[in-house]
Amino acid sequence: MPRSDHLHSGSTAHAVIDVIARTGRGLALAYPALASAPYRVFWGSTLISLTGMWMFSLAQGWLVLSLTDSPLMLGLVGACWAVPNLLLSLVGGVVADRMDRRRLLLVTRSASLVLTAGLAYLIASGQVQVWHVFAFATIQGGVAAFDMPTTQALVPTLVRPAAIGSAIALMSASFNGTRIIGPSLAGVLVAEIGIAGCYAIAAASAVPVLIALLTIQPVTSVTRHSGSVLASIREGF
Repeated sequence: MPRSDHLHSGSTAHAVIDVIARTGRGLALAYPALASAPYRVFWGSTLISLTGMWMFSLAQGWLVLSLTDSPLMLGLVGACWAVPNLLLSLVGGVVADRMDRRRLLLVTRSASLVLTAGLAYLIASGQVQVWHVFAFATIQGGVAAFDMPTTQALVPTLVRPAAIGSAIALMSASFNGTRIIGPSLAGVLVAEIGIAGCYAIAAASAVPVLIALLTIQPVTSVTRHSGSVLASIREGF
């Protein structure tokens, strides 16, 4: 390679690195939460798992319609998720205030992975029936009632107090952003590899966040409430 070309490619590489570095510094200034390594790891892995969650949501609707060809059944499976989620959400919030949040999330995310992978197997083996979908949706709704408040309680412990607003804003943005990306990706995957394949990928999307939960440590002290769980639930009313 001529010396001039070598110098040109070297300067180009340095320019690219400089742009990346400036972008990183700019993001850290705009979103102070990204300065925290535990938060970056959790947020990045959560982006993947949220994408998988929205993929699962679309694939589930597609599966119900393919099994029943009934819009009513599609609405009922949504209710199967929503009812236990609503009934257990207050309990989930109280439990999240009392337990180790990382461990509780390890349980809820592992449960979601197993449920989604199990349904993927039933679909791939041709054994799936609509009652399976209803049962899995009901359990998933109950799991989500504990997962959501626990995630909300964990996030502030991964950053310094001054960056809590930034951390919450980024999590909210990722939730809404993946709500667009996940279903779009699921539509492509269902067309290319089928519903079972889409379910399998959605299940695998939980793996990065499980690894993250095993490795990260809070950067601020965690305040846990004591007292009776039932008393706390009554206070909520």
